[in-house]
Amino acid sequence: MDKTMNSKWLILEHALRNCFIVTLSFFP
Repeated sequence: MDKTMNSKWLILEHALRNCFIVTLSFFP
């Protein structure tokens, strides 16, 4: 895998994790 593809997946994973944390904070 090249670096651009790897960074895209890292950004996507980070965004999904942020959405998960926000959802947990809204629905405790």
